Amino acid sequence: MQKLRYLYLILFILIFKIGFSQTKTIDSLKNLLSTSLHDCKRAGILYQIGRAFQDESKNDLAIRFGKQSLDLSGKLSCDSITIRCYNLLGIAFDDNGDYPNAKKFFQAGLELALKKNDEDNISIFYTNLGETCRSQANYTQALDYFLKALKIDEDKHDEKRLVSDYFTLALLFGNLDETSQEKKYLFKALNLSKKINNKRVEAKCYNIYAILIGEEGKTDSALYYYNKSLVIAREIELKHLEAKVLSNIGGIYREKEDFKNAIAYAGYSVKLNTEIGDYKFLAADYIMMGWLYSDMGDLRQSETYFTKALKLSRGKFMDSEIHSYKGLAFLKAKSGNYKDAYDYHIKYKALEDSIYNSEKSKQLGDIKTNFEVEKKEAELKAEQEILKAVANEEKKQQRIIIFSVIGFLLIVLMFSFFLFKRYQLTNQQKKIIEIKSKETEDQKILIEEKQKEIIDSIKYAKRIQNAILPQEKELNDRLPQHFVLYQPKDIIAGDFYWMHAFDNKVFIAAADSTGHGVPGAIVSIVCSNALDKAVKEFGLTDTGKILDKTTELVLETFAKSGEEINDGMDISLLCIDKTNQKINWSGANNQLLYTFNNELISIRPNKQPIGRSESHVPFTSHKIEYREGCVFYLMTDGYQDQFGGPNGKKFKFKQLESLITQISHMSLQEQSKELHDAFFSWKGHLEQVDDVTIIGIKI
Repeated sequence: MQKLRYLYLILFILIFKIGFSQTKTIDSLKNLLSTSLHDCKRAGILYQIGRAFQDESKNDLAIRFGKQSLDLSGKLSCDSITIRCYNLLGIAFDDNGDYPNAKKFFQAGLELALKKNDEDNISIFYTNLGETCRSQANYTQALDYFLKALKIDEDKHDEKRLVSDYFTLALLFGNLDETSQEKKYLFKALNLSKKINNKRVEAKCYNIYAILIGEEGKTDSALYYYNKSLVIAREIELKHLEAKVLSNIGGIYREKEDFKNAIAYAGYSVKLNTEIGDYKFLAADYIMMGWLYSDMGDLRQSETYFTKALKLSRGKFMDSEIHSYKGLAFLKAKSGNYKDAYDYHIKYKALEDSIYNSEKSKQLGDIKTNFEVEKKEAELKAEQEILKAVANEEKKQQRIIIFSVIGFLLIVLMFSFFLFKRYQLTNQQKKIIEIKSKETEDQKILIEEKQKEIIDSIKYAKRIQNAILPQEKELNDRLPQHFVLYQPKDIIAGDFYWMHAFDNKVFIAAADSTGHGVPGAIVSIVCSNALDKAVKEFGLTDTGKILDKTTELVLETFAKSGEEINDGMDISLLCIDKTNQKINWSGANNQLLYTFNNELISIRPNKQPIGRSESHVPFTSHKIEYREGCVFYLMTDGYQDQFGGPNGKKFKFKQLESLITQISHMSLQEQSKELHDAFFSWKGHLEQVDDVTIIGIKI
């Protein structure tokens, strides 16, 4: 992995009589080296050769020339070159997975930079130490280093360094599963990288953002941002990132169960990482290929790739080594070879535990050592006291007897006093327990009352929310053939459906507001009011323009709070003009399905929400032929995102399309029942993950 670790790479051998630039090849640098004396100029040339090899991912050669430069610059006190050499060597060892040596060189560079009060390099070394700690899963230490770098760069208002700081913090919070903090620093890094035209970080931000929304199940949006990252990576020839993105796209196609494309993209990544010699990520690619072939049932090929990954990562890239053992354990168990499966599992667990428990084990070892030392000292002291007591025993025998009698009497008195105090304390504790018991009972009653008040309030809010939904009579009058499958996750929902009719035109929509429960319901009311205004007050009839105006009204409403609010909704909006026999539709992230003569047609929406987005474009109005017998399905994403089935996986949109095709010949009431039963059969005992809305309308 090539990290963002260099604030600048300005060649400093300008004082040499024969000028040369960064575009010189390694051969020309070596030729120049043969004419240089053993001075700072020679150390500088050795450093440049090492950097050139590092750019080609030839880390062993980079280490060789970096050490030669370090030895010479250290002897000659060429501190600026020495600092750069420490950084070069630290990165090379880190890329090779040799974290102890990486940390050693970064720490040495930090000490020299602190001594020279070189704030630029101090910040760089803090960042690099943080990256090394993060690679070893030492997240607490990594955070400490990253925050130290951030403080220096914020005090200097150094935007070039800050963009790197924000990005590394985003990665760290991702490791800690702190998604809100991860997104906060990711967007800081993305916005700043665009401002200062740092294409490298911008591309990496798009890659991480794609990973995040991919984990939320938004695979199409994830592919969009992966492709943005890929375009920039190829534009600036950032091959390491290009390989990562290709591998991640393969992961998306694996999620979609499109194994042909998944294998193809993972293969592109393998080829590219092999070409540039990035063996750390090549090992990760092999693991991806192993899981893909396992998913496809080709256990032989799967084992081949897991074995390749293990051979490449063993003793070097701990994370990949762990996943290699894990994959091999899974394969052996799947093929019935439980002995080998057990052996691989033991290795996997031992290595995984070593990451998280090595430091604790060390601390425990230190405590144990200190304890043993103190124990020996105590035993020695006790022996000395015994010898002294034996020497004086005869002399003190009489005194001991007298004191023993007195001591016994004192003990009897003290024990009697203790029993009396104990009796008093017991009575006092009994009274306290009785008081506490009554207080607990009172608190229980109070909590129950408050809980009832909260539930009553939510139920009342449900009645308010129901008031914004179209009534069944109105739906029957305007759309005689329809069904509404509306299944909120909680008492009140973020999903809602909306209808408005005039001049024999019927507008109907299924919408999914941000969140669910009470917050989602509040957003749904804001969005429903905005839809009403767009149609009633502004008189809009084009579905695309209605969504544009609704977006504008929602943003205006949230802007009044004075805070940055990113809430909004996804929506599928259909307009049926019975007089002119016209139909048009627009969608924000929610697609439209309709059937005619048992054929299922899908129309894709604009990939943007009603609300704040990075680059809003006008919504598209799709014109659809008016044909009797055509059935339209408006829906939110709750149905296909539900986990369940025999393996606890998502229902997925493809399966929903198949189900609708199968039941399209039935009456709408029968279709509604089939969709309802299929959903709850799939969900089983698992919790419902989101609100569910599907509306069916037959022309």
